[in-house]
Amino acid sequence: MREIIQPLSEKWSLRDADLWHLAAAKSLQEQLPELLLFTFDLQLKAAAEGEKMHA
Repeated sequence: MREIIQPLSEKWSLRDADLWHLAAAKSLQEQLPELLLFTFDLQLKAAAEGEKMHA
């Protein structure tokens, strides 16, 4: 998971738990390309949109 978290942490300014959630969803996206991340947090939403993971 570290290989996913490191680049995301450099790209997005997120709190620890939000970064972990984004990285977890990103790692699952390879197996489930239709996976989207739903959040009410505006920073996490922006990062998810930037990673093409938010509707």
